[in-house]
Amino acid sequence: MRPAQRTHRLRARWLLLASVSMFLLTACGITPPPRPPASGPVTVEDARTPPTTGSATATPLEQDLAATSPWDYIALARQSSGAERQQHLLDAIAGFLDLGQSATARTLIEQLRTEPLPQDFQARTQILLARSYFLERQYDRVESTLQPLAGAAGLDADLAAQTMLLRARAMAALGRPEPALRLLTAREPLLTDPASVADNQDTIWRMLALLDAGQLNELRTDAARQTLAQWADLALISQRFGWNPHELRQQLERWRSLNPSHPASRVLVPETLSRLGTNLTQYRKVALLLPLTSGFGAAAQAVYDGFSMMYEADSNPRKPQVTLYDTGENADLVGFYYQAAVRDGAELVLGPLGKVGVDALVAGTELTVPTLMLGNTDTTLGGRLNVFQFGLSPEDEARQVARRAFDEGHRVAAVLYPETDWGIRQHEAFTERWQALGGTVAESSVYQAEGQDHSQTIKLMLNLDESETRHRELQRVAGLDLEFVPRHREDLDFIFMIARSSQGRLLKPQINFHKGQDLPVYAISQVYGGGGDAVKDIDLDGVTFGDMPWLLQDGGVIGAIREELPQGNKYRDEALDRLFALGIDTYQLLFRLEAMKTNPQLEFRGTTGVLSLAPDGTIARRLDWARFVEGRAEPVGWDAALAGGAPR
Repeated sequence: MRPAQRTHRLRARWLLLASVSMFLLTACGITPPPRPPASGPVTVEDARTPPTTGSATATPLEQDLAATSPWDYIALARQSSGAERQQHLLDAIAGFLDLGQSATARTLIEQLRTEPLPQDFQARTQILLARSYFLERQYDRVESTLQPLAGAAGLDADLAAQTMLLRARAMAALGRPEPALRLLTAREPLLTDPASVADNQDTIWRMLALLDAGQLNELRTDAARQTLAQWADLALISQRFGWNPHELRQQLERWRSLNPSHPASRVLVPETLSRLGTNLTQYRKVALLLPLTSGFGAAAQAVYDGFSMMYEADSNPRKPQVTLYDTGENADLVGFYYQAAVRDGAELVLGPLGKVGVDALVAGTELTVPTLMLGNTDTTLGGRLNVFQFGLSPEDEARQVARRAFDEGHRVAAVLYPETDWGIRQHEAFTERWQALGGTVAESSVYQAEGQDHSQTIKLMLNLDESETRHRELQRVAGLDLEFVPRHREDLDFIFMIARSSQGRLLKPQINFHKGQDLPVYAISQVYGGGGDAVKDIDLDGVTFGDMPWLLQDGGVIGAIREELPQGNKYRDEALDRLFALGIDTYQLLFRLEAMKTNPQLEFRGTTGVLSLAPDGTIARRLDWARFVEGRAEPVGWDAALAGGAPR
């Protein structure tokens, strides 16, 4: 994962930096950061990261040089020779890759490969070269670069483990899960650090979760790879019973008793059982507050249907008694229903639903029992340890777009948003997070939500008007009819398009028409209608967006719920399907709230995302990602569903 923002300090005099720069220019053809003024401290910046406030402190040359950036390692390499110099250059290459600067790293790699290297340095150089290809999504070249190292004599366990992980990640990104899983299972015996073992098993588990039952059954019957076959058997149990915590616990304990020597029996299964808790039901009486007889009745019904479906399917004999309270149209009465539920003995209150009801409850009612509100409020809930928020916040999705775009190497954004409260709130949320990460918003352009022709807005955003003006002026001066191909501005890395599906289908083709087809476009979930209307959605081709697994995944636990539970497909391809998923996860949270309070590191993969508890009591959702291809929302690569970022 690339860092959000890095400002690196070169702890040496400018004379040293100048000599290092000359070394780079002559030996490697790399352009270092620009030379600062002759006096004062020196700060060397990542070429794509804006400077931060504050100054660096110069360190006298006679003191030890502590490397804090790739340029520091270059400086150390300049002062050393032989294997020590090569080690510093390898560290510099790794540093540039951490910053996402694959071209710079590869220039240094090519320089290093012209020299005679010890065997372990040769292997490390190959691994770093493969990492550079991975960053550029040249996954086939990752495999061709690393495959010769497989089984190489003299390769130590650490380098072998690095090689196998990188190959597995590349295979996953190419949509080849079976060879990736074989590499990961073969890799584990090489790991000695418990944290590395746990990470490896977590990666295996997440990859298995994306396979369908047919693929898992094939792996399960592979007698030649018993460890992987047992992994597949465990994944089938999770798929079939993952939505039923009580039954899942029993099945996991049975599997562990049958496979005591399997790696998952030592790490993954015990951790999963711990997350499920020793006492699955923390509450005997639960109240559910929903505005069924209101203007939001259809939304409330979808939440109720998802919740009640899971309740009916739960085989736990100790599941709580749930009482439904219809809060009706008047949000001011929400507090009355809350107090009635508490008087009736509710030990946990779920609801109300939506921001209006949540705001009314928080403003006018003392929350005396644990409360999971189904919506988000702007009111600070500091100090209320038993109050939680769980909603489908568009603002949170906008922040995740910022994180995703930054992690993919982008630094300069244009934002295209409607002049509505909904659009403005997302624009502000994105911009705040994007700038905090170190990104720059070069242009923010407003379009009319009800309009059809957005050409002028898009042309201004892309600075096409300036291009056309320059062309007309050149024709006037030259007195000739010059051929003209307009070009959009060169400083943009991507566009964040804040739009619902109907708006996005108009905006994206117009972006393409105005020479912006080469710019990546990101969006939040509302750009996807949730249905399979490829004819209309083909206009969104190329748009990347985040959404809940319930709409993007067909396998795993989600596939089991849809196929095996009576109402699993009730809202499929309808706008209310997201709220149906909210109801499903609301029931799942019943058994996890207390454990999540005790251990904030706990998370679980629900239908609305990977859920965890933030310090402010918000249930955070980590989205899945997809891209429109020929009108279909295709999940973005197997590797995107794993740990994220380039492997180290």
